[in-house]
Amino acid sequence: MASSRRRGQVWIARRIRRLGLAWDNALEIARAGRLTAPYGAPFEVVHEEKVYRLRRYQGTAALAPILLIPPLMVASEVYDISPDTSAVAFMTRAGADVWLVDFGAPEREEGGMDRTLDDHVRAVSEAIDRVRAATGRDVHLAGYSQGGMFCYQAAAFRKSAGLASIITMGSPVDLHRQLAIDEDITERLTAGLRSVLEWPLARIEGLPGNFTSTGFKLLSARKEAMQLFDFVRNLHDRAALEKREAKRLFLGGQGFVAWPGPAFRKFVDEVIVGNRMASGGFVIDGHTVTLADLTCPILYFVGSRDEMGRPGAVRGIRRAAPHVTKMYEVPVRAGHFGLVVGHTALDVTWAGVVTWLQGGLPPAARIMTRAPSISRRISSRRPPASRSIGSKRSARTSVTISTTRAGRCRASTACATCKTIRASASARRSPIKPRRSAIARSSCGAAARSRSPTRTAASRRSCAG
Repeated sequence: MASSRRRGQVWIARRIRRLGLAWDNALEIARAGRLTAPYGAPFEVVHEEKVYRLRRYQGTAALAPILLIPPLMVASEVYDISPDTSAVAFMTRAGADVWLVDFGAPEREEGGMDRTLDDHVRAVSEAIDRVRAATGRDVHLAGYSQGGMFCYQAAAFRKSAGLASIITMGSPVDLHRQLAIDEDITERLTAGLRSVLEWPLARIEGLPGNFTSTGFKLLSARKEAMQLFDFVRNLHDRAALEKREAKRLFLGGQGFVAWPGPAFRKFVDEVIVGNRMASGGFVIDGHTVTLADLTCPILYFVGSRDEMGRPGAVRGIRRAAPHVTKMYEVPVRAGHFGLVVGHTALDVTWAGVVTWLQGGLPPAARIMTRAPSISRRISSRRPPASRSIGSKRSARTSVTISTTRAGRCRASTACATCKTIRASASARRSPIKPRRSAIARSSCGAAARSRSPTRTAASRRSCAG
């Protein structure tokens, strides 16, 4: 009896102590906002201008240079959140020469909310030239999410000049494959979306950082709820809170920045609605650019649980870049954020990147190489540049199909070229049978009646007689 009473007293004392520790930690977080000092790997700002700052992190720089590109709405610290999950620290310890393009926080910089997508793509291209001039070596260009899309665009803009390879993590190319519905339905939805968004997009100044943070949380609501529950449950454990603090603060809002209005409008209209990354190409500084211009090796990472960069959308690069002869895919069992932050990211993503920089191939990589002979066979099966369509009415209409298109345009159902191409394909699959003349129809009808089991009245009388 005494021992059970003693155990009860110990249990109550432990609960009271945990409650006191939780109260102290909660007060400190409420007062200072955090329990630990801010973290950041040491770096030097090599170049600075209106749109970006070029960082070079301290390290041995034994391997080829890698230039990291952050997404537009996420701070560049996504690659360097905490000491135990920092991609920058991991790669510098492995001997990589790590550079980073920092777009800063547009809402806190003069003219930052007036930036366009062209400004960011041009900044990435200029940074490649600066890194190459400083190191004397070709650059590995790497980006996460929209940062990877910038890598594709900048590399296509400069025709892969000065690039050793492109490395992307969860970067969608075929945005229409984000919707898990039929392709024709997707076309109709995006065509309607363009007309609906035209008025608000023309008047929006940009998206604030807290808006993009909220959207990110809504897309992973279940995981967000689990992290909140885990935070409350471990509120008494200061060591556990300190370990997760940097990630909690980053996802809580500190890691998200505003999206400039002009860049957001072009991204929605051309990249999301128009799907110009996958087909049709896009315009940068007045020059038409398509991912079919890419020729350097590509290594891309796909998250099996990624809801923001679905595997089908990420794998769109295989169709969009037909001239790349060395392309590899690495599957990662992670969500969108887990592709670059966390222990899985260190063990799979960034360990694979280091292996790639060393000239090897990540262990989980799948070869997506398209040999030149196969490319020629694929192109030989494409329809010729000018083809007539079967009937008399359409025989006078020719269709010119661009051989540089990475894929069929699915931007709008009102695209006349695509309608004609679809009609041509339908005509080849289901050839129109020649119409029979009136005499042939009448003779066929008579023959059918003669074979019919229904007898005339005269024949019935003759049989009865």
